[in-house]
Amino acid sequence: MALEWLLGTALLLTIVLLAFAALRLLKLKAELQRLDADLQRALADGRHQAERLAGLETLREAQATAEEVIAAGGSVVRDVHRNIASIPFDVLESIPATRERAKAVRDVHDTITNGVYGALAGLNRAVGRELRKGLKAGERPAGEVIGPDAPAPSLPPAVDLDRDAGAGRSDRPPPKR
Repeated sequence: MALEWLLGTALLLTIVLLAFAALRLLKLKAELQRLDADLQRALADGRHQAERLAGLETLREAQATAEEVIAAGGSVVRDVHRNIASIPFDVLESIPATRERAKAVRDVHDTITNGVYGALAGLNRAVGRELRKGLKAGERPAGEVIGPDAPAPSLPPAVDLDRDAGAGRSDRPPPKR
């Protein structure tokens, strides 16, 4: 009888331990599924972030190229303008009767055109700088929250055209009167 009681107790204890092990196994399985879902979300977020960064890099390259092309185009237009304008000035300056006035008009013309082309170059640089700031602001720092709970990104500050317009002005002194 004692042996049966001992075997019955051992059997009952084994069943209880198996039940606890089964419950623990179910909890671990649920935790594993939750971790797997979190991992899949993290991988999807990582792929999305990689695509986003690749897109930002493409935009950076396009912005840099556009800024260089605009600067080069402006230089070409400025040089062509100077060369075309020099034709009548050279003719008028070769005539003794019109030489002094032609030089004065050339100085005024050159001062104005240098200012205009300098302002356009400064504007190109200012727009490029602000675009670069905006593209840099589009990057997320490491560990930043992404997804539906993430805060909305802020816009870059506005361009101060009055401050930046003089960036490309000529160092040439004003014409003598």
